[in-house]
Amino acid sequence: MKFHYILLLLVLFISACTSGGVNLANNSLNDSLNGSDVNSNFKSKIVSSKDLTKTSSGSLVDGSNPSWADDLSDEQKDVLLSCGTEKPFSSDLLHEKREGTYVAAGSKTPLFRSETKFDSGSGWPSFTKPINNDNIIYREDTSLGMKRIEVLSKEGEHLGHVFDDGPGPTGDRFCINGVALEFIPDDANPDVKEAIFAGGCFWCMEAAFEDMNGVISVESGYIGGTKQTANYKTVSSGTSGHYEAIKIKYYESLVSYKELADFFLQQIDPTDDGGQFVDRGSQYRTAIFYASDEQKSVAEESLKELEESQKFSEPIVTKIIPASNFYLAEDYHQDYYKKSSASYQAYADNTGRKEFLKDTWDD
Repeated sequence: MKFHYILLLLVLFISACTSGGVNLANNSLNDSLNGSDVNSNFKSKIVSSKDLTKTSSGSLVDGSNPSWADDLSDEQKDVLLSCGTEKPFSSDLLHEKREGTYVAAGSKTPLFRSETKFDSGSGWPSFTKPINNDNIIYREDTSLGMKRIEVLSKEGEHLGHVFDDGPGPTGDRFCINGVALEFIPDDANPDVKEAIFAGGCFWCMEAAFEDMNGVISVESGYIGGTKQTANYKTVSSGTSGHYEAIKIKYYESLVSYKELADFFLQQIDPTDDGGQFVDRGSQYRTAIFYASDEQKSVAEESLKELEESQKFSEPIVTKIIPASNFYLAEDYHQDYYKKSSASYQAYADNTGRKEFLKDTWDD
């Protein structure tokens, strides 16, 4: 009796995150997506085994070893190519606290960000959402007598499973084998770049950029003043010389600085030299803060194109300024549109920004 009890516990524990070693090529799946135990967030993206014959890059998902498989350890091959499962609580990535990107151990496909990682207590690295759904394949898995959603990279590497018992805001838990991942800290990743824009109220600017494809994070802060420190009290007085601004961290391979600069200019009134909409004062002026000659050149190009578009009859006054120290705003300002959504919405609905942007850009 004790043996059967232990065996049952083991099966239930493994089922929290694994496919039970089901072969990638031969897993026979039920095509029906009507089961109530399937995470509804992914119903439109789930594929069956018969539909998953090739990845987006054209490589066969048939159990054959791709070229990068030669560099994998035996354990990685077992997980990535044969849907094996690592031992729970065995991955060093459970304790990784640095900011960075988790990529597939074989193909190096970017999969998850450190900001979405959390401790689920399952024994495997867990995340609330992927960087980009285009890099993920979701496949129905009916092994172990239950219906689950298997997660693979777009190259067909088995990663783990996704469940709908995660924390907010997505409610999802991507439970991933640690050996299926490789962690690249931001300071060692040439694809991770930063951009700084001042567009008036940083609450509004943060909300505008955060869902943009390729954007990793958006932080509110202060820049451009002469004092060595900055906080909301001094900056809001309009006497410190600082701008309210946002710092964007992004993947250059997914979104270019030019795209960010152009999008920024479509979120502001670039002809207003006294603030933005209902927010008046020098701290609400608009500017692009560049960190390199390349960013400066791109910003100049974007402003020139805007001027030549003749969208505005008044002169463009948005400045291009060398980036200086960026001081992070107080915690209650970060993600304000999420933390205090009712207050933010009441404010945003009465600034005049929405109406101005609609009249200007909705052709």
